[in-house]
Amino acid sequence: MHPISRRQLIKTTLVGGIGLTTLSCMTTNQVPHRTWTRYIAAYDTESPACLAACRKIVEVHKRMEMPATFFVLGSVLDANPAEFRKILDDPLFEIASHTWSHRMLRNNVFCGEAPSMEDRRIEIAKSKETIERVFERPCLGLRPGCGFDNALRGEPEVLKMIHEAGYRYVSSLLWGPDYSLPALLEDPFDYSADGFPGLWELPGHGWHENLLKNNNQWGPKRLVLWPPPFPEAIPD
Repeated sequence: MHPISRRQLIKTTLVGGIGLTTLSCMTTNQVPHRTWTRYIAAYDTESPACLAACRKIVEVHKRMEMPATFFVLGSVLDANPAEFRKILDDPLFEIASHTWSHRMLRNNVFCGEAPSMEDRRIEIAKSKETIERVFERPCLGLRPGCGFDNALRGEPEVLKMIHEAGYRYVSSLLWGPDYSLPALLEDPFDYSADGFPGLWELPGHGWHENLLKNNNQWGPKRLVLWPPPFPEAIPD
C-alpha cells in the first residue's frame, strides 16, 4: 500500500465520486486487489492554543504517514501565519477553512443564531482568501463552526455563497438527529437537491467526547437521544 496525501484523496473523492473512507489498493500494474479503509483525521484549529497542539499532532501524522485535514479559523491563521505555515505546509495535510471567526452559517440550538447574510459571506470568503494567501495553494473545504444536525440542506443562499467562493466541499453534518450526539456515521452526499450538484458534504464524526468531558465548558446539556443509536458510544 502506498502513502497518499490528503489533497490526493480529496481530489480523487470529489472528481471520481468514490466513498471517502475506502480506496482500492493498486498493484504495480494498477489492478485493484484489495480494498483498504482510510481513516482521515480532521482537526478544528480555532484558537491560538491550537498552535502548540498542532506541533504534536503533526509529529504523529508524519511518523505514521497518515494524512489529515486541519480546518483553520482564518482569524487565528492571520494572527500567526508564518508559524502555521512552517508546521502544516506538507503534502500529507489539507488546509481547509473553519470560517473566519467561528460565527454560525445557520442557526444552531446550542451555539446560537446566524448573523446577517453579509456577515456569513465574510465568514465564508475571508477565511478562504487568508488560507490561500498564506499557504499558496487552493482551499477546497469548509467546516462551519459547531456544525448542524441537517448539514446545510435547505440553505440555498449560504450554499450559493460557498459555491461562488470556490469551495468543493463542506463538512457541516456534525450532529445526530435533533442536535443529539454522537453524530451518526453518514455517507458523503452532494447538494443537488438544493441546486448545487458539484458541492459535496463530507460528514464528520467523533468529536462528541469534547462535550462528554466538558472540554467546551458548556455544562450539562440535553445531548443524547433515548434510546441512543450508538449505546456503545455513551459512557456508563
